[in-house]
Amino acid sequence: MPANRFTEQIRRNLVALISLAIALSSLSYNTWRNELTEQNRNQRAAGFEVLLKLGELERVVLHLGYTPEEASEDPRIGWAIVWDIKTFCELLPETVASAQQNLFNTWENHQARLERPETAEHANKSSERRASAQAITTTIDQLRGDVLQALRGLR
Repeated sequence: MPANRFTEQIRRNLVALISLAIALSSLSYNTWRNELTEQNRNQRAAGFEVLLKLGELERVVLHLGYTPEEASEDPRIGWAIVWDIKTFCELLPETVASAQQNLFNTWENHQARLERPETAEHANKSSERRASAQAITTTIDQLRGDVLQALRGLR
């Protein structure tokens, strides 16, 4: 008769057991949803910061690449911006991180050509300077597109 007693207790407490199961599943779902929301919030904030930093970097590159005589920026400022972008991209999806690495490599390879002309020989290399500026702005545009795509994919 103990099996009958157990079955009877389950029958009497069925509503409480169902309520407990619903409460546990609701708590689990709510916790999962809060974690996802926080992750999306962090990615959104990082994405906006990356977009702002990309704008700053592009401004520096355009000044140094096309009007170096008038530019008040030092190319080394670009390094600080590139490192900020690298830091923020750590919070974004892997596709953005690879595009960011491409920007880092392009900046590393081309930034020296953006220095202000101090000699006539350096001033005559404006085509190299413009080609470097174009290479950097192209990778900026690629990273910008990847960040925007990542932001659009958030749910």
